[in-house]
Amino acid sequence: MGKWAFFLATFFVCLKMYLNIPAQPFIPLLVLLMKKPLIKVLWTGFFCGTILDLLSSTPFGLFALLYTLLALFLSFFQRYFDGQKAMIYLLLVILASSSFSLMHLLSLFFIEKSLEITKGALITEVVFFSIFDALFGLCVIYFPLYAIEKIKKWPIKKLLLKKIRSIV
Repeated sequence: MGKWAFFLATFFVCLKMYLNIPAQPFIPLLVLLMKKPLIKVLWTGFFCGTILDLLSSTPFGLFALLYTLLALFLSFFQRYFDGQKAMIYLLLVILASSSFSLMHLLSLFFIEKSLEITKGALITEVVFFSIFDALFGLCVIYFPLYAIEKIKKWPIKKLLLKKIRSIV
């Protein structure tokens, strides 16, 4: 499941950069991988951040650091997520995306002293884009992977064998 999720998230990062969509597709991926061992989630966060660093104009290493910190932050909520309930997934993505947006804005504020953080920008980044990230993750990453897992459990071989035996 992790390989498909990483592929989907990477594809939508490239699409995000091309179409300038205000989403962070790797955040839903990190939330989805929360049940994995911590070291694996930290490395995944680091590699996701490095991919974004290569595609963005922010100081190199900033996204890698922020995604690794986000993976560490998400590890504290690991016991609440079982991977099966969409509502809990949605709420955790909103929390993770809001946390990431705050960390990103604060780090840019300290790196570029001329950056002003207004109340409107803060509300847009922390509230609206976080909800957009959660809906994006639910529709593009969670539901397709959930459907793949359900389809894998179908007894297709038995049905095909019965159909073949009835024909012969």
